[in-house]
Amino acid sequence: MSKQNKYFCEISFDNPIKDKQLQLDSFIKQMFNRTQSMFKYEGLPETIPQIYLERYLQVYGHCIITKANNDLYAFWGGFAGVPDVYYNPTQYTVSNVALNLYKVFNIDKDCVLCRNDSNIQGLSFIFRKYGCLLVENTLTIYSLLKTARASLLLSASDDKTKKECDLFINKLESGDIYCIGESPFFEGVKVHSTMQGSAGLINQFIELEQYVKASCLNEIGLNANYNMKRESLNSAESALNDDYLIPLIDNMLACRKDFINKVNNMFGTEINVELNSAWLTNKLEDIKQDSLANSDIMNVESQDESQDESQDESQDESQDESQDESQDESQDESQDESQDESQDESQDESQDESQDESQNESQDESQDESQDKDKDNEN
Repeated sequence: MSKQNKYFCEISFDNPIKDKQLQLDSFIKQMFNRTQSMFKYEGLPETIPQIYLERYLQVYGHCIITKANNDLYAFWGGFAGVPDVYYNPTQYTVSNVALNLYKVFNIDKDCVLCRNDSNIQGLSFIFRKYGCLLVENTLTIYSLLKTARASLLLSASDDKTKKECDLFINKLESGDIYCIGESPFFEGVKVHSTMQGSAGLINQFIELEQYVKASCLNEIGLNANYNMKRESLNSAESALNDDYLIPLIDNMLACRKDFINKVNNMFGTEINVELNSAWLTNKLEDIKQDSLANSDIMNVESQDESQDESQDESQDESQDESQDESQDESQDESQDESQDESQDESQDESQDESQDESQNESQDESQDESQDKDKDNEN
């Protein structure tokens, strides 16, 4: 039990490790202290402090916002009434002694139902689950540390040997050099080792505690790496669980925006809610990574398109060149053929003309000669 201490907060602190319930309660409260800064509200009325609104939502999973004594309040209570077509509650029972309020409210008519998440679970189950694991692990490490103090056990067969063992341990603890002068001491003392595998077990449970804590933080959207590698991690390995961090926080934010919009419409307020602290940083980093990924995809697509265009252009150019070459070749061939034909025809014509002329000349000469002969004969 705690005792008064006038020098420090008027309380003295006992060893809490063996008190399981105290450890569990302390862990859960510390986790709820962290999650209080998960969201940031603007425009909340003074009668609804953020700390109590978030406490109701995170611990119980639900509450309502309604008017009482002409002021808006957040109340926690219980569900009542006949379920609707989707088996959702239609009424909410509130019992508040401070305001002398005992009433059943109609949901979406007299009040707005505020959900922490889609299934109205809250965060208490997550913290209780991992808290129980951490408490048991802490007790195990505590027991191993206790037993690790006695690395060796000495057993003596008689009182004289036992006294020698006590003297040896005292000298060893004080740092003095002690000489054992009798051989019966070695014969009567037996040494038993108690540290077989204990060092390895401690390391395993330390790693288990790291894993449990990291898993709990990942559940609520905080990046805590639990990779068991004993070397340095690269960026890809450290970002392996990024996708696991976002969905629950997005769902919780969507539920809060939904009931805040309903409150604004029903009661004419101007309340806003957004992510805050490390959760906002993680969200912005996620958006940045998405934009970079999209830009990379667009770059790849543009490169593919440019490659396709260049390929098409090169194909068109090659086709055009081949067509031009074929056309040029065909034109050259046709021109050569026509030239050859014209040359052949002209040569044939010239040969025929020359032959005809020579024949005509020869015929004329022969006729002239024959005529001359005939004339000579007549003479």
